[in-house]
Amino acid sequence: MAGAFAPPPPGVPPGRNAFEQTHATAEFKQLRKRRHSAPFTATALLLTAYLLNALVANEAREFMAIPVTGHFTVGLIASLALCAAAPLTAFWYHRYATNNLDPLSRRLSAGLERIGEGR
Repeated sequence: MAGAFAPPPPGVPPGRNAFEQTHATAEFKQLRKRRHSAPFTATALLLTAYLLNALVANEAREFMAIPVTGHFTVGLIASLALCAAAPLTAFWYHRYATNNLDPLSRRLSAGLERIGEGR
């Protein structure tokens, strides 16, 4: 039974289990950096846009009430654009993760399996 105190797999230096060894690799650090940098930036931009929209809607009511076409105003179009931006950001992150994070995580997972098998 493999528990918390199981001996390290064959081929792993004493004192370092497979997870610690993988955690120390450059690929793992790159994966962690990629996982944090772009999505946090996109989230910050989206939240800033929401807050800016709320601020402009509160402080510049005349500007937001300018009719664009028919019953559509600047404020309504800006709010609808923000509603569309949230799922677009989620779709972008899915593509980003598929293209940039999944290949790295697959390589790291394969490395963990090799270490676990003692290769």
